[in-house]
Amino acid sequence: MAQISSSLFQPVLILGLVAIVLIVAGQVMRSRGAGERAEKVADIGFGIALLTGVYIVVLLLIALFSEPDLIYDAAVNILIVAVFFLLLLFVLFGVFELILSRGRRRRAPRGSD
Repeated sequence: MAQISSSLFQPVLILGLVAIVLIVAGQVMRSRGAGERAEKVADIGFGIALLTGVYIVVLLLIALFSEPDLIYDAAVNILIVAVFFLLLLFVLFGVFELILSRGRRRRAPRGSD
């Protein structure tokens, strides 16, 4: 099974950091009164963020075609996590709504209409 090269993921980090820096710089420039320039800088940062998103989709397609047996493993892992949190949700609902709320209802004063 061939591994995907980690050098393919370095542009995501670099482009993401550049986008964050440009967007924050645009916000700082806007707060200092440079409205039109700030808008252009923030727009360039947003464009780089969109470009990063497109590159992430390309990486996803590369991973899907180069590691097809990992799709099954990922689906099983997602299903296990979803079932765990669903069970946790039901248990917490049972504890807080059914058990703890009954004690509060019993203690409520009657005739306070």
